[in-house]
Amino acid sequence: MITIEDDGASMFLDLVEASIREGRRITVEEAERLLSTKSMSFTLSAYEKLLGLTRDDMVSVLVNLGSERPVNTDPVKLRFEEGFRSCYSLEAATRLRREVGAALSTDFGVAERKALRYLPAGTVIESTVYLTVDAFNLGMVRGGDVGRSIIRGLDDISMDHMAHEFHHAGLIYCLSRRPGIARLAASADSPEDVAAQLVCHLVSEGLANHYCTPNMVRADEHKSPETNEKIRGYELSLYSMLDEAWSLVRDCLDGEEPLEECRERLMGILIDRESVLPKVHFIGEKLISVLDEDPEIGFKDIVDLCIWPENLVVLYAGPAARRGLPRLPDVYASKLQRIMADM
Repeated sequence: MITIEDDGASMFLDLVEASIREGRRITVEEAERLLSTKSMSFTLSAYEKLLGLTRDDMVSVLVNLGSERPVNTDPVKLRFEEGFRSCYSLEAATRLRREVGAALSTDFGVAERKALRYLPAGTVIESTVYLTVDAFNLGMVRGGDVGRSIIRGLDDISMDHMAHEFHHAGLIYCLSRRPGIARLAASADSPEDVAAQLVCHLVSEGLANHYCTPNMVRADEHKSPETNEKIRGYELSLYSMLDEAWSLVRDCLDGEEPLEECRERLMGILIDRESVLPKVHFIGEKLISVLDEDPEIGFKDIVDLCIWPENLVVLYAGPAARRGLPRLPDVYASKLQRIMADM
């Protein structure tokens, strides 16, 4: 079942209109109220730890709207500020309010059904779609719920992209049956946890991209030059990127790498601070593509990775060896599979 919550988006547009019409800045109290809405709390909770974007940072951005210059120089915080500023006009607010209204009446069932085609039988997707003001991600998933930013507009919501997000939500449902694996979404307390986190993310992004949004990781005329340049760079660096992922797993399993260094290397794969395309999307899709194209691997084996993500390293080993692609050595693959199976 899919529900929609627009409290954050609607309040933001109210504040923009009031600020412009009354010739004043958004106040600290108003900014605090906005950040306390369900939608904006959802966004802030995702980025506070991940990107170091604090509540105070968001308040400073909001009260600075309408000024000539941004208040931030940090690239991530500046991206948020520029996103908010792009909405700061009566014309933009009117357009976005109309689009929010349309989104509230949108039937996301098409996207939900597409996602379910690539999830194990019996999977249930119960998500709230939060209409947010998020300049870093057009869409994201946290705890099974989906954030959909209004910043780039809602006029043409892609059901493929929503299916991508709902697939993540479905995978979270599958892993909820395994508390030891599910806890990895919140924290990694050892290098072994970091290795398991990476494999779970490769499975999650790999399946969602390969089956729901394959064009997301392919250069084409409809993408920005910046995005195409990033993707073509990834294509040229595929082997080194696979080596980067598998070497992180090896080092984590050897136990000689400090935990903080393991976490930092993991974030380098999971997060693109330029907010274009994280490496994990591209690597994960390539791994699933290799499995999908192999005649010895069945569709059910691939979809069941949603329940048993540790099987990725073993399933991938055969076709990777035949193609000459970097892979996790057998001794490490077996060790990781045992560790995750015991979680």
